[in-house]
Amino acid sequence: MKDMRQHREAFDKLSSKCSEWIDAPAWLEKQSLETLSELDQFEYAERLIIRSLVGDLENSRISDKELQSIIQQRRGSHWYSHYETEYQCLVYALNYLDSSSSTKVELHSLESGFKAYSASLHVLDLYYRKFCLNYSRLRENKAFDKLSRKIEDHYGNSFIFKLGTSWSALMQQQEKWHSYNTQLNFWKSQIVPYIQQSKKIFVIISDALRYEVAAELMSLIRKEDRFEAELNAIAGTLPSITSVGMAALLPHENISFDTKHNVLVDGLSSSGTENRMKIMNKYHPDRCLALQAEDVISMPLLEARNLYREYDVIYVYHNVIDSFGDKRQSEAKVFEAVETAMTELMTLVRKMSSANANNIIITAD
Repeated sequence: MKDMRQHREAFDKLSSKCSEWIDAPAWLEKQSLETLSELDQFEYAERLIIRSLVGDLENSRISDKELQSIIQQRRGSHWYSHYETEYQCLVYALNYLDSSSSTKVELHSLESGFKAYSASLHVLDLYYRKFCLNYSRLRENKAFDKLSRKIEDHYGNSFIFKLGTSWSALMQQQEKWHSYNTQLNFWKSQIVPYIQQSKKIFVIISDALRYEVAAELMSLIRKEDRFEAELNAIAGTLPSITSVGMAALLPHENISFDTKHNVLVDGLSSSGTENRMKIMNKYHPDRCLALQAEDVISMPLLEARNLYREYDVIYVYHNVIDSFGDKRQSEAKVFEAVETAMTELMTLVRKMSSANANNIIITAD
């Protein structure tokens, strides 16, 4: 009965009544985690399992293999769908704690730090973000409060603080970037080769898209039929603000500020879609197009194909994450904004691909 969709609501009510009649919670409280893991007649058993796993994680008493085994077993439970977010919290909490315990945040040079973050350190940011996302979605998060504080404390004091301090100290010793691929070389290194080979190139610039988010996005793209994706890191600009990053991604001889702190590319304003398109067309006349993401998403397929046919370089500006993260009243929603951004980016990739886009670069400002 409980496994049949049409009877689920009836089973929930019957289970609740039976639990009251026989005082199931009193008996369940005395059972071991192993015993509870075999039960799914009563919702309270699911709560006890989660509570037990949270305690084990807080006190480092459970391995990844053990947790994954229990969660896999619970996926067949009648109540799993009610508590999937709680289980996701547990998974990402363990992923973060396990990874952090085996990770040393010691940077000996900018080059080694650059490689270390792009190779492995970024996963701590990813696991932290996914834990926070699911924690924010919990209906009741009191049981996870201590675990959340443990992760927040480590992330803030043992990871971000140490990483930032170490990186800043190394930066103080530098007069300029040396052998790194930087945003300032984006047009020459990423766009010009396509132009020289007479290949069309699409560029999606997603404001505030962090490297760890790009890593997750790459895995999503690879799951699509006929899609291939790879991830590479480039060094950003300083100051690391939107206006400078957006300018760096354009072709240029020099980037400067005017007296009002507006960013100029070769003496021209780089603010806004139209100005950026003018700058690109200065370097590749009449063959560059700049669009906003919402216009691409809403554009009919035939219209898109006809439009793209006329251009070699198409820049698409996407702003979801930064629109939440840079405002105090909405910054708490930034983790949800990341999920929205990835969904929209996947939509953009599919739409462009349907309009005969074979080469797409997704980058941040």
